[in-house]
Parts: sequence; structure tokens; C-alpha cells
Amino acid sequence: QLKVSIIQGNIDQSVKWNPAHQEETIAIYTDLSNESLSKLSAIRPEDKTVPLLIWPETAVPFYFLNEHRLTGRLFALSRETNSHLLFGSPAVGQKNHRPHYYNRAYLLSPSGQVAYYDKVHLVPFGEYVPLKRFLPFVHRMVESIGEFSTGPRPYGLDHPQGKIGILICFETIFPEISRALKRDGCRLLVNITNDAWFGDTSAPYQHLSMLTLRAVENRVWIARAANTGFSALIDSSGRIIRKSSLFEKAAIQDIIPLREGSTFYSRHGDWLVVFCFLTVIGGLLGRWRLIRKNKTIKRR
Repeated sequence: QLKVSIIQGNIDQSVKWNPAHQEETIAIYTDLSNESLSKLSAIRPEDKTVPLLIWPETAVPFYFLNEHRLTGRLFALSRETNSHLLFGSPAVGQKNHRPHYYNRAYLLSPSGQVAYYDKVHLVPFGEYVPLKRFLPFVHRMVESIGEFSTGPRPYGLDHPQGKIGILICFETIFPEISRALKRDGCRLLVNITNDAWFGDTSAPYQHLSMLTLRAVENRVWIARAANTGFSALIDSSGRIIRKSSLFEKAAIQDIIPLREGSTFYSRHGDWLVVFCFLTVIGGLLGRWRLIRKNKTIKRR
């Protein structure tokens, strides 16, 4: 079992990246975290296992490890609350003497160890421009397009209770990513996202509903932290056990089981779909040949 605390900061998109609001943002998440962890410890006081504290995608609106003063506050929070802190933050690194930017999830341990996962499936025309050489004018049309690089592959982050697989933003809609994480030995999937862009539309509802499919396909619990909602806990049968409201500060806390084993889909992927497709095509071809054969006989 794992003690989980999910934090929804509800940071307005208009101020999210304003440096003047960085301290306020961290203070909001810290206060919500302390309150949530207090409630979590009251659920089962005798359970002394280290909880997992989850913040949304880019909840930390600066380059973690580069901004030393605020970075220290995150290490301090993890240490003082004796919790593993998982959060999203932009990251920058050097490759071939050029800066490369990543949409990254960090996992901090109370002892100060740092692990991370870089988003593998970027949003086209949002985080990068496909065929950029042939579309140089796109950046002039849409200023907010990023120039992010992709991570190497989906992989789990080590945690004392078992590996944790991270899905950043719309990576949830690609079943092969969740399957790869399950095959890597992950016992929990965590989706961190910032759906503030969608506003009051159907998109946040659709985004959440896709996660129920990922849970069923791999028989795994999923914890979801979204900046403006919906944050949620989904069990391995696809049932939404806990869910926040949209556009409010909120926290969800619970103790969840971590399942072992895998499903047919986890082991074999879309083999059944391919088999069904080939069966249908084979049936149609067989029917077509039978019709041609009957027409030939009638002509004779």
C-alpha cells in the first residue's frame, strides 16, 4: 500500500509564468501539502510509511536546480514532511553545445535524492513544431509555441514501495506509453497535467475519462494531479475513487493498494486488435472469392 497526497494549486495561467508570482505559487503548494499530509496521517496513524506527495505539471514555474533559493525550499519540504515529492518543472540541458529544453517530472526523496522523467510525446504546435524546416513562419503566428526536446523513452522512477510511471499531460491518450511503463515494472501510474488551457470546455472531462481506460488496460491504480482540475484517484478497475472540482484549490489524500502482475494487454499489446483486423480482412477476401467463383459457375 502507498499513502498518496495529490495537490491542485489552481494557479491562474495569466500569472503562472510571471517571476513575481513564483514565491506565492510555491507557498500555495506548500500550505496545501502540509494540510493534506496532516489529514493523510490521521487516516491510519500507525502507518509510518513515507507518503507520496504529487504536484501537477510545471507546478514549479522555474528551472528546478537552477534557481537555488526556491529549489532549496522544495528539498526542505520533502525532508521536513518525510515525503517523496513528485512535481513538474521545465528543465534545460546541454547537448551538442546547444541548450535543450524538457518538460520534466522530478521525484525528490526525503534524503535529497533526485530522479526525473522527461516527456516523450510532445504536443505538436504547442511544445514543438513538426517539420520545422519547412514551416519557419509558424513561430511568428503563435508566440507561445515552445521548442522542447523529447525524452529518451518511457521508464519508471524508483520508489521504496515500487516503481512509479509518469504520464505528463496528454501522454495519457497513448496506450502504448502506459503499457511500456507497466512492462517496466511500475506499480502505480501518475498523471501530472495543466489543463488550464482548456478553460470551461469538455476537454478536462475527456482528458480524465481517457485515464480510466489506461487503468483497466493495465490493471493499475492511477493518481492524477491537475493544476486547475480534475485531480483524481482511479482504481485498477477504472473507477474514479476521488475527484476534485474544476478551478478550485484542492487536495486529495488516501491510502491505495499497489497491484502486482500484468494483463493480457500489458504483455501482448495490440496483438488482439491486429488479429481481429486480419480476421475481418480474411473473411471479406474469402467472401469476395466465393462470390466470384459462383458467378463463374453460373456463366458456364
